[in-house]
Amino acid sequence: MAEEGKILKPEADFSAKVDAELPHVATLPLPQALERLAALEKQTRQASDARSTKRILVVVVQLCAQHGAWDTLNDEILGFSKKHGQLKAASQGMVAEAWGLLKSVDWEGRGMVKERGELIETLRVVTEGKVQIPFHSVFFGKMLIGGL
Repeated sequence: MAEEGKILKPEADFSAKVDAELPHVATLPLPQALERLAALEKQTRQASDARSTKRILVVVVQLCAQHGAWDTLNDEILGFSKKHGQLKAASQGMVAEAWGLLKSVDWEGRGMVKERGELIETLRVVTEGKVQIPFHSVFFGKMLIGGL
């Protein structure tokens, strides 16, 4: 994987496979799309292809949001963040995409304040104690208590 401060080259480059799969996956029903993405994520993660893994996790967040599947999104974020050997860059991309949703979705206007709070709590749990994402963790905590 990566030594202290060094980024190692991926064992395999899955970018062509990811380029081919992502448009097709977006046309599938959400459960099947997530299943395909999980299988592809495992391959890219095990090959240490951080760029492709990050792209996959970002698409997972986007698909769940497009389908309004907020509970599924929380489950996917928690699940992917706990994967053995999950790449920091991939986790950062996933959290950043979800952070963007917190800022861009009109939660109150759509009557989804509860879902917003659950997503904030999920992101707080995922980022808590992580050196790579300290900025977001502070803001999730503040959002949770109503400070932002």
